[in-house]
Amino acid sequence: MATPANSFAQVEDPDPDAVTVTIRRGGKDAVGEVEGPILVPGSDVPPISFGRDGSLGAHQALAVGCHLANELSREVVVIDKSGLWQPAWGRLEHRP
Repeated sequence: MATPANSFAQVEDPDPDAVTVTIRRGGKDAVGEVEGPILVPGSDVPPISFGRDGSLGAHQALAVGCHLANELSREVVVIDKSGLWQPAWGRLEHRP
């Protein structure tokens, strides 16, 4: 679960080796999407994905992303082009 003690890297594009959480505006609320790492390089199998239909709130997507990352021993990175990040979710640090 994301807490203020957590630190996340902000990226511009999905990271194929990490769990990527994308936060965007969905109407008046922030929604999120979770994309898992590409588990088989060169495979036609798409990465794991949750929330593309706008069904996850941003905080829910972050929680799902953290759980998936823990299960897969991967990092969580965040795409937040609209600046919707909430400090209660943790520190968001820009990664070049």
